Amino acid sequence: MLAGATFLGCIMGVFGPSSGLLIESMIAFSSGAMLFNVISKELPFEKHAHLPTFLISSLVYAGTMISLKAFFNW
Repeated sequence: MLAGATFLGCIMGVFGPSSGLLIESMIAFSSGAMLFNVISKELPFEKHAHLPTFLISSLVYAGTMISLKAFFNW
């Protein structure tokens, strides 16, 4: 399913319209999917969790996405 979604995204990027809404929706969907995966699968149990590390990495990811959008004018 993940490989098919990647292939479909590649085809949509090459042949599909490049409207701002479509691109922003795809970025938001993939960001949400990554955050969901981290929260549901990769965070340790509550007694072993390290919340500051998770919050710092989330802020770094958000900053990276914002700077990429500003740099490449997505």
